[in-house]
Amino acid sequence: MSGELVFITLGQERVLCANRIWGISTLRSKQTLRHAQEAKQNNTYIDWSRNRPTRTLIYLDNGNIIGTYFAAKTIFKKIEIATGQSIGKQISETEKKDKDDKDDFDLAAECAEYLEQEAIDDSV
Repeated sequence: MSGELVFITLGQERVLCANRIWGISTLRSKQTLRHAQEAKQNNTYIDWSRNRPTRTLIYLDNGNIIGTYFAAKTIFKKIEIATGQSIGKQISETEKKDKDDKDDFDLAAECAEYLEQEAIDDSV
């Protein structure tokens, strides 16, 4: 993502600028559930679940959190397709080293790290 804005769709009439994503996490832990509750109390939570169970939180660079029914891997793939870069290949090489400890959160963390590095490269 070299300076240009990249958009992904998350359901009907919901478009997100992938450049603004800071992190992606599944709702598997008490900590992420707490993040969602705090965001709701602070009016920084955006509900894109369309009355379905929320599966994933998307953390934005401005502090807002989006709750969506899409799986973290689906969002990651949408970013990969939109950027035209095979980020998954970089992550799959890491997975070979440590297959047992990988889950959606680790995948999302690596995605966020990659996007952050791209943002740093773009600002230079």
